[in-house]
Amino acid sequence: MAMKIADRRGIELSMRTIQFLKTWHRRPLRSRLWQGAFAWAAFIITFVIGNALIPPEKAVGTHMLGIDFVAFYTGGTFVHIGRLSDLYDLDAVRTFQHQTAANGKIELGDSFGPFWNPPFYAWVFVPLSALPFRAALAVWECISLACVAGALVLLIRMLPRRGGLLGQRQLNWRYWALVPALLLVSMPFIQSVSHGQNTLTSLLLLTLTVTAWRSGRGLLAGLVGGLLFYKPQLAAVIAVLMVLNLGWRCLLGLGITSSALLLINLLTLPGSLGDYLHRLPLNVHWMQVEHAYLWERHVTFKGFWRLLIQGRAPGEAAWLVVALTDLSCLVLGGCLLRAVWRFRKSTGLRRDRLICATIAAMPLLMPFYFDYDLLLLAVPAVLVVGEVLLHDSMDELTRGDRWMIGAFVALFAWMMINPGIAGRTHVNLSVILATCVASLLVRRALRRDGVMHARNMIVDFSSPPSTLAA
Repeated sequence: MAMKIADRRGIELSMRTIQFLKTWHRRPLRSRLWQGAFAWAAFIITFVIGNALIPPEKAVGTHMLGIDFVAFYTGGTFVHIGRLSDLYDLDAVRTFQHQTAANGKIELGDSFGPFWNPPFYAWVFVPLSALPFRAALAVWECISLACVAGALVLLIRMLPRRGGLLGQRQLNWRYWALVPALLLVSMPFIQSVSHGQNTLTSLLLLTLTVTAWRSGRGLLAGLVGGLLFYKPQLAAVIAVLMVLNLGWRCLLGLGITSSALLLINLLTLPGSLGDYLHRLPLNVHWMQVEHAYLWERHVTFKGFWRLLIQGRAPGEAAWLVVALTDLSCLVLGGCLLRAVWRFRKSTGLRRDRLICATIAAMPLLMPFYFDYDLLLLAVPAVLVVGEVLLHDSMDELTRGDRWMIGAFVALFAWMMINPGIAGRTHVNLSVILATCVASLLVRRALRRDGVMHARNMIVDFSSPPSTLAA
């Protein structure tokens, strides 16, 4: 009897699960995103609990936290004690980092992390270099969390307050709370915090830049956007397309900030800029060509083709890798430039679409872009959801828009497991999904008749953050 009851309950549970899966795609987008956020949070909690139960030598512990911060700490210390000539000397960097790792009980093994950034960026870490490594890492994590809090406020303010699906109601917490809920459980956020990376400061700078860009304040967008040149791969594409859209005021702002950073470098770190320009290509060649390299961690066309065709083995890139990389960049970059040039004076939703396409295409076009910096895709994701909310119903979305949202969701989920699988199969699916997202956003930006009508659109971006709690 007990077995029959158990079988009956099992059948009922299976039927309910099947029914849920059949109707899940019909649920509102908001409900599906919340379910995804809770599912992902449950997965992370399960991992944390399981990690605490396995033997310490196999678990992820504090000895693995802050590995990337070692490079920043090295740069700050070398500037602090006057070792400018060693900032890009790989032997000096390796020796110092192994000593630091031993003192701070960090597990580096035989590896080390070169200081890739321009010399002026080391000034950010000079105050932290006066602290022991663990204390400096704790302070840096607090700074990073403060940056992500500021970025979240700006991202939430990018959502429309009312209109479309919202009707005349104020934007309530069920919508805006999705932004922190999804961002804080994403793999790039987890990587940034656990590695001690600078991605969270990049996110704040990008959201400040986009906020000014959307409102047409070219000078301010250029002034803030110029700060992204501390990591040139984040600023190059954005700077060019922002100037095309906002004009000479943006160029002036970029020039002012870039000139100020250059002047700081020349006056306070004499000789270091020439050393950077000379040694950086040699250091990249040493890491990527002379030794096996983690190409699966790069979300670029170059990394994708190199991993697919040659794997992680050392050696110069094959001619086929170079040809396919150049062709991929030419196609996507050409379409992006065409969209910006066609609608270079656009405003409103059209400008939002150009911004989304620019940020999504940026990683793929760069020769050097790690997967944790995909956290910056939170900006186009929020802008896309904001436009969805302005529709009167989900039925107004085109098939391309639905595919784009699906690609965003797939990329979000796949990033959690991509490094391990890509390293074994030599197929970086994150690059394929990121290409789908970028291509669909560029296509969306190119559509002449794609911007929806505004018959019920009431968008108020000037409301104070306190109205979001209404």
